[in-house]
Amino acid sequence: MPRKKRIEIPGFHHVYNKSIDTMSVLENDDDKEKFIEILQEVAIQYNLTVHSFCITNTNYHLLVENSMPNLSLAMRQLNSIYAMYFNKKYTRQGHVWQDRFKSWYISNLKYLQTIYKYIESNPILEDLAYSIGEYKYSSSFMILNNSILDCAKKSFILNRFTKDELIEYFQTPLTNEENASIYEFRKEKVTIENEKFVKQKVQSLYYIFKDSKSKQERNEKILYAFRKGYKQSEISNYLKLSDSSISKIILKSRNS
Repeated sequence: MPRKKRIEIPGFHHVYNKSIDTMSVLENDDDKEKFIEILQEVAIQYNLTVHSFCITNTNYHLLVENSMPNLSLAMRQLNSIYAMYFNKKYTRQGHVWQDRFKSWYISNLKYLQTIYKYIESNPILEDLAYSIGEYKYSSSFMILNNSILDCAKKSFILNRFTKDELIEYFQTPLTNEENASIYEFRKEKVTIENEKFVKQKVQSLYYIFKDSKSKQERNEKILYAFRKGYKQSEISNYLKLSDSSISKIILKSRNS
């Protein structure tokens, strides 16, 4: 099956990658600092603005803005240079990253603030910090400690908030609605037509299930989502139900 074509057009992109076999390729502080050094060099070379970053032990999240369709070139450079550094330092061979990086093009400017907070919240989700801005290897920490990277000095977040406003903003965790919007955003199907970003109209699980008022309605919508192409595992993860429960509901409808 051919790989999905990556959206490269200039604009905002949420970029994510993780290590192979959940290996701690970024656990050491020196390694994290080296990764940030390489990120800075690549951003300058490819004229990227880094609006947000978070580097944990096994993965990284970036919110970057490109002015040319060069995202893949830049991220390949970032990943390969760090992999060479890591393999040489630890006298090993082979892959460092699990696969090619994932990226999502952000066309909705209102969503920018949500994904920014999501990226900065990752240390909390991975039990590396208790609050946003506390974790050393994140852009929020650098903002609060007046050590902003050169490639991040044009970040929209710096223009939108004062430092005091940012501190207050960081104290408010992501809401259920914001988490749902992230899930919905990642399920969107998009294409590029005539060098323009076009959304395909596909219902997200959030919208399919948001008005369910009874168990019967929920079960009917489980069938609807399954027929629309959602996997049983996707439905079970979203509804916090077991795979076997989803399977029984679908099987029952086939036998009725």
